[in-house]
Amino acid sequence: MNKSERQIAPELHAAIPAAGFSRRMGKPKLLMPIEGKALIEHLIDHLQHPSIGSISILVRAEDNALRRCLQTTNATVVFAETPTRNMRESVEHLFNAIEQTVNRNKPRGMLLIPADHPFVASDVLNSLVSQWLTSPDRIVVPIHQERRGHPVIFPWDVISRLDEIPADSGLNWLGKEMAHLVQEVAVDDPSIHWDIDTPDDFRRISAFVQNRLK
Repeated sequence: MNKSERQIAPELHAAIPAAGFSRRMGKPKLLMPIEGKALIEHLIDHLQHPSIGSISILVRAEDNALRRCLQTTNATVVFAETPTRNMRESVEHLFNAIEQTVNRNKPRGMLLIPADHPFVASDVLNSLVSQWLTSPDRIVVPIHQERRGHPVIFPWDVISRLDEIPADSGLNWLGKEMAHLVQEVAVDDPSIHWDIDTPDDFRRISAFVQNRLK
């Protein structure tokens, strides 16, 4: 990074893979309501941050209900015309879409978070973003009780190496291959480990979010 680049504030682009089928839930989990809002709307609300320049979400082309829900948000919808087989393929779709719109003269990163992770505490987000702004060449990962969670921030030149991941590996390969770049941020919040796959997950997290919103 040269001197002129350091004078430009780095910018994050949030990426949300949401092209799954909610098979374990038995119905479209991202549209399930908590306090009058769909799960996916809560996630997008929690990602509003001055350093996040855009929010992109990958949606199956035929998922009209989710597309309609997202019309009231500031997220950019990216369509998966064919089913994605795994998280890596979903992130590749999102990376390619974001790459077409970003300012390439500006230091940037991708904040990656699964769509079924509806609650991101503001203090957690602030801590991760602050750490990344200080060290924009690092992979920033939250950790709670010795377990890593979400969201994860990738520098652009790291996430751009998706095509180097072996066919039998996932996104974790990037962190292992570039372990020297990983910066863990300790947080006092178990929600970094949560996702919603089953009705029991939904009831537990719904009660937590409702209490936080009171």
